[in-house]
Amino acid sequence: MRIKFITHSVLAMLTPLVLNGQEVKPATITPPTSEATEAESEQAKTEKKLEIVKVSEDIFDLGEIRINKKTREITFPATVEITGIPDAKNQTIVEYVLVNPEGKIHESLFLTEIKPSHLNVAFKLLGYKESKHLFRVVNKNFQPQEEYEKATPEQIKESRFDMVIKWKGSDGKVVSHNINELIHNAETDKPMEAGPWVYGGSFIYQGKYVADLNKDLFAIFTDRGSIGNYAGEGREDDTLWFPNSKVMPPMGTKTTFHLTPFVEKAEKK
Repeated sequence: MRIKFITHSVLAMLTPLVLNGQEVKPATITPPTSEATEAESEQAKTEKKLEIVKVSEDIFDLGEIRINKKTREITFPATVEITGIPDAKNQTIVEYVLVNPEGKIHESLFLTEIKPSHLNVAFKLLGYKESKHLFRVVNKNFQPQEEYEKATPEQIKESRFDMVIKWKGSDGKVVSHNINELIHNAETDKPMEAGPWVYGGSFIYQGKYVADLNKDLFAIFTDRGSIGNYAGEGREDDTLWFPNSKVMPPMGTKTTFHLTPFVEKAEKK
């Protein structure tokens, strides 16, 4: 079954999309900003280009993005852009995990063709909540200050997600790694510390969705314009991270991103 995604009408058609006992309402995909009128117009343009296809009771496709309303998993394709080299002294520093081909490809491990705003819709439909707590407060001249944005405990908890990358190895078997295992910390000389990523949702500026403009989806070095950001130590250091060449597949390898709600170790037991 194909559903045209036009403004908020798709949410009425997806009435069965109930998560944690709460129905996802149209208001949840309206950008929460004072520029709501301009944002609504820009979002309407985006949504008219997005088609939702019901695959099964719980599975829906938004273009190349697949969502599972039961598990809240989001999957989509990407290709390897930067693999790294054994010589640590001459490594390529990376600031992003994922961008579009028109984005900062010289600083990103992976590339994808999916539209950032479509991924944002996927997060919204599955009940993830935006949290801005990783971003520093800016003054009237947009200069970052010492303090960080505020967020409620619920916003922080519901914004966190895990990111797993899968691809087929040379033997045809599926290889699976948490994204943290593919990124090396130059200071500790170890893979990035495991932990959640945070859905920040990017933002609207002058009626435009910034992630669509900048083509940035997931950032290691904190970027307010990206949809998601690394939440661990060293996230504000743009000289610290490079590819883990021991694990990264060859450039051009087709992969699949799997995003799921973050679960604390204690909860997994």
